Amino acid sequence: MRYLIYTRQSFSGEDILIKTPDGQDAFFVSNRTFFATLKCSFQDMHGRDLAHFRERQLKWWATYEIYREGKLSAVVKRRLLPLTCHRFTVDVPGQNGLEARARFLDIDYTLSRGGNPVAKVAPTWTGGQEHSRVDIADGEDNVFALTIVVAIYRSLTSSNVG
Repeated sequence: MRYLIYTRQSFSGEDILIKTPDGQDAFFVSNRTFFATLKCSFQDMHGRDLAHFRERQLKWWATYEIYREGKLSAVVKRRLLPLTCHRFTVDVPGQNGLEARARFLDIDYTLSRGGNPVAKVAPTWTGGQEHSRVDIADGEDNVFALTIVVAIYRSLTSSNVG
């Protein structure tokens, strides 16, 4: 399934709108910061909370804890590598984890599990506006994959070192 991710600035931070290729709004990610802790709510277009994640700042990078139905479902960790790329690992309780590698100055990567693609993310332009295109493999949980993609996006676009 293909989705397009658009960002927009709001009073409380940067919100994210996720659309289908035909332009229909599919999901909304509301970013809120409380006491220097980022919490993002991943919602359907009726305002129902489908997942949320929060950022945990460590000395050199941040981790993102993803929750669904009140339970921890994944932890996204950014790993330090040479200045040519960023590497992310996604720990999923009771399952094989996922991995993503992004080029240093680009939001272009593949999220994979055991070498098999789960989602491919690439920057693109439509109507003069930059956004990201996300292609999720058949049989994958779209909300789960998109939540991980948004957490990685937050990490890549934040001012964290590493």
